[in-house]
Amino acid sequence: MPHWMTKAFKELVDGFGFHYHTAPGEAEAELAYMNRIHAVDAVLTVDSDAFLFGAPQILRMNVKNAKEKDVVEVYTADALAAQPNPNAFLPAALLFLAVVCGGDYDTIGLKGCGPITASALASGPLAQQLFNAAHEYDENMLKIFLKEWRISLCNELEHDYSGHIGRKHPKVAANVSDAFPDPKVLKLYSHPLTSESQLGNLVHSNQWFIPEVPDNSKLAATCGRLFGWGPTIASRFVSNIWDGYFIRKFIQLSSFSPIEHTQNDVSALKSNIRFMTRAKSSRTFVNIQLTMWIDALAAEAATSVVRHAGTHPSSIEGLSTTIQMLIWVPEPILQAFSSQKVAKFYAEHPRASFDGQLELYTPVLFNDLEFAAPSV
Repeated sequence: MPHWMTKAFKELVDGFGFHYHTAPGEAEAELAYMNRIHAVDAVLTVDSDAFLFGAPQILRMNVKNAKEKDVVEVYTADALAAQPNPNAFLPAALLFLAVVCGGDYDTIGLKGCGPITASALASGPLAQQLFNAAHEYDENMLKIFLKEWRISLCNELEHDYSGHIGRKHPKVAANVSDAFPDPKVLKLYSHPLTSESQLGNLVHSNQWFIPEVPDNSKLAATCGRLFGWGPTIASRFVSNIWDGYFIRKFIQLSSFSPIEHTQNDVSALKSNIRFMTRAKSSRTFVNIQLTMWIDALAAEAATSVVRHAGTHPSSIEGLSTTIQMLIWVPEPILQAFSSQKVAKFYAEHPRASFDGQLELYTPVLFNDLEFAAPSV
């Protein structure tokens, strides 16, 4: 994210009721550290450096089919270790691939060395030697080590002594310069700057999992200022904000919420539900459509925009007609909020017509070396 976006993005995250944590260095390195200490359950990324930095569990959205939004690819360290060639996913191999194929710190790598050749070399002793040196030597000692290591790398590329590559690559060997690999790049990978390496900058995640409701007033002021949504704040929030607002509210007032709440809080939210109209199945669960009263939310958002932008209330479009909206809520969330309402809905709409289409999701590990190795 560009630095000029950071302040505004934090405002939005805060307005939505989420928590943010500022990494002292590379984001993937910090996330991997947080994953290792169980501050987060998994790292959602398309950057393979997360495994290089030691993240034991990575999630990747199904980029092959954008319509399957409920499907994710799950990569775990244990599952990768059980693959036919587990050495390809060891830290030493991943470091070698990042250096040779190019990564975040050096996008070029070794010219002419593609992922197939690099992967073949990564399973041999050169990768482990480089990994050990990067972790054990200071920068001066590392420079001395690399002189001999480059000779070994060139010999392997030029003659394929080990037979791992399957062919000779004299042109690639000729591209190994005295500056490859950069010791500074190796140190960035082997000793990344994280909260773990900064004493006193510890990750406190115990409050991250307490559900908070988006701040409607704060978001209206922020979105009005950042995106110019002031005059159309009501319609914009119908399309982009309030469905999530209500779902978070249902979670906050559900039976499994750690937040203390009263029956009056629950009753107030129930009064916002005008109708429960229909249901549909996704691949994971049934969703129930609700018609929600939103006139109070619309008035609050408009007031916030007027107060912070200094505009006249008459400039807010569609305020008098924005009184209700349709939202889809996952049945498990609605069930935890009010099992009575769900039971009443199914009494009026037989559940059998929905359950027949339900397909429970099972995580699948894709043996996708292109993801596990740095892209080139």
